[in-house]
Amino acid sequence: MEDEPQITVQDHSKPYHHGDLWRALVQAGIEILHEEGVHALTLRAVARRAGVSHAAPYRHFADKDELLSAIAEDGYQRLIAGLEDVLSHDYDDAGTLLQVAGRRYVHFILDNPDHVRVMFSGLLGDYEKYPGLENAANQAFALLMEMIARCQRIGGLIPGDPAQQGLAAWSMVHGLASLLMENCFPPSMQDHIDVDQMTDFCVAIFCRGLQI
Repeated sequence: MEDEPQITVQDHSKPYHHGDLWRALVQAGIEILHEEGVHALTLRAVARRAGVSHAAPYRHFADKDELLSAIAEDGYQRLIAGLEDVLSHDYDDAGTLLQVAGRRYVHFILDNPDHVRVMFSGLLGDYEKYPGLENAANQAFALLMEMIARCQRIGGLIPGDPAQQGLAAWSMVHGLASLLMENCFPPSMQDHIDVDQMTDFCVAIFCRGLQI
């Protein structure tokens, strides 16, 4: 599994160049979420972490929710890059395509828990307030539907609405990934879970349910 691209906060002793401030603020917000939780995330705290003036974040974000939307959008862009990479390859059968996609998704969740908790927590409410985030979320789901449609063309899945089948596949894999991320499995199982093997098992169940 390739590492997801990381955002690096610029050396505070050097002046920011055009375009660096936004990314530095987003990374500072992610770090605060990871270390202290969403209750500690404020524009003032982000400015302090990034080493800029208290007024600097307002060049990009009107309030905390806009910063959260930027963090969620950054998460979706990482997910989109992973899904596009999966789709860039040819597969002989639907099971292999969905297995690769399932593993990529689960590892995305486990590698980016702070993004994920913003993306899927309901903190932001209506995505329509944040066009960039709304577009990124729609693009990610469109890529999932493209995968389902390709599987139908290959002949591995029954004909049907790609959105409906995609939601079913996403629900199964996201449920597993969420349990893994939050370490919610019974203690007796936690030392015996193979992430990829469990992901493959969930994907296989989905595929068997929709095989031609």
